[in-house]
Amino acid sequence: MKIFADTGFLVGLWCRRDGLHNAATDVWQYLRDQRLISGLSDVIVTNYVVVEAFKLIQSVSGCDKATGFWEQVTSECDIKWATKETVRKAIVDKLAFHRNSRTGEPPIGLVDAISIVFMDSAHIRVIISYDEGYDSFPFVNRIHDRDSVDRLAQSWYRF
Repeated sequence: MKIFADTGFLVGLWCRRDGLHNAATDVWQYLRDQRLISGLSDVIVTNYVVVEAFKLIQSVSGCDKATGFWEQVTSECDIKWATKETVRKAIVDKLAFHRNSRTGEPPIGLVDAISIVFMDSAHIRVIISYDEGYDSFPFVNRIHDRDSVDRLAQSWYRF
C-alpha cells in the first residue's frame, strides 16, 4: 500500500527527543507488522514536507541527523515536487475552499494542502499524520495510531 506521510510523523520517527517519537515508531512498526507497508519505499512525501521536516529535525537533533534523514528519504521515498500550478491548486482548491465558517481560516496549512493535491491526483487516500486538520477533508483517511490503522484495514475488507 502506498501512503503519504506528513511532517510531524517523519520528525517523530527520526527524533527520539520529539514528543511524538513513541507514537510514530509504534504506528510505523505496526504498519510493517501488519504487512500494509514494507518500508520507506511505500511512503510518498512532497518536497515541501521534506524541507519542513529537515528544519524541524535539525532544530531538535542537529544538522547531522537532519542530513541523514534527507539522504534516506530522498533515496527511498517517492518525492512529489510541487510546481507553481500545484501550489495554486492547493491555495484555491484546498485552503480557500475549506475555510472555517466561524474563523475564516482553513483547518490545514499550505504544506498540508499541497500533499492533499498530490493525494487527489494519485488517488491515494491514506496519510500518516498527527494533524487533525486532515480529518476535515472527505476521502482523506488519516492514520496516527494502531486503532486508526485497524479501522482503515477493516473498511477495506468490507468491499
